Amino acid sequence: MHPTLVLGNAKIGLYGLCVVVGTAMGLLWLMRWREQLKVTDGGWGDFWKLLYILILSGALGGKLGFVVVEWSFIREHPGALAHTGWVYWFAVAGTMLAGRIYQLYMNKRLPRPRAYMPIADYCVTAGAIGHWLGRVGCFLNACCHGRPTDVPWGVVFTSPAADIAPEFLGRRLHPTQLYEAAAELALALFLVHGALPRIRAKRWRQGTAFLLYIILYSVMRFCVEFLRGDDRGVFLVPVLSPSQWASAAGALVAGFYLWKRGIAVRDPSLETPYLDGKP
Repeated sequence: MHPTLVLGNAKIGLYGLCVVVGTAMGLLWLMRWREQLKVTDGGWGDFWKLLYILILSGALGGKLGFVVVEWSFIREHPGALAHTGWVYWFAVAGTMLAGRIYQLYMNKRLPRPRAYMPIADYCVTAGAIGHWLGRVGCFLNACCHGRPTDVPWGVVFTSPAADIAPEFLGRRLHPTQLYEAAAELALALFLVHGALPRIRAKRWRQGTAFLLYIILYSVMRFCVEFLRGDDRGVFLVPVLSPSQWASAAGALVAGFYLWKRGIAVRDPSLETPYLDGKP
């Protein structure tokens, strides 16, 4: 596997390319629903302002998570902070917090308050649309790789430029990056074609897509972590990684909230009228 694409004298990191293209895919999909989302009354400027805030807060949150989880490594190799290491759950937490702060800020300016959950349904779907391609980038870069295995679909990384410890080069490994990419793609398709149409039809409550994503992604990530072979950070107990603890917490909190509020719409008139037909 070659993590770098060479075009003449230019060298392009395939991981970064996948992240950029994935982000663009999510944004383009979200733009189709901009008018129906009614994020603000300020036009395109406020819409893009929200997206910039979410993207930046996700990037900063993911990098902060890397510092927290890999503090010992960062302390010895501070230069690594500039080019490697992100923690997905911290990125999710960063976007959720920034989105909430932005909502409170905008609600002071707008004549009609905007609800958090309806917008979260679409933002989390856009994230899933882009994240699966980001995991393909992980595979091309050989990071986030799996444990050694004998399964016939195991992959072997041989490029010295791959982001992998030398002892794993030339060994058959679980393609955990592709496991997660496939699961994320399935999640995105479920949200786009299953959950969101039911929410627009006022059969499911707004916010259900967001909560279901947190639950389903948490379960998937918890299971895939058992097959990971890369550095998982400092384990809080010998068995579970930090990402597994975060996944367990996310599934429990989102599951409890979903159980408490329910999925089915009880009174359609109480649902925010922010979507009227197709984009």
